[in-house]
Amino acid sequence: MLEPSCPRRHSRSISTEILLPHRLRYGLYVVGWFVCDVWQSPRNSLESSTLEDGKAELQELAKATVDRHPDVTLAGILLDCRYR
Repeated sequence: MLEPSCPRRHSRSISTEILLPHRLRYGLYVVGWFVCDVWQSPRNSLESSTLEDGKAELQELAKATVDRHPDVTLAGILLDCRYR
């Protein structure tokens, strides 16, 4: 299942609204890290300001969800989508 949007806002809903009601035990956050100077108001759904910190933050979000729901396996992947 795909749940586009902010991982922090959906850290609870991915388990309680998507996985558990459908008896699914595995989930994956896939988040893109974009940097673009022409965006008027860039939006960072994570609190991190660097790619490496973002990766760690995403793993922490997944772990926090698993801690609340031990029957769920959840991982996070942060893709480097910066234009080079």
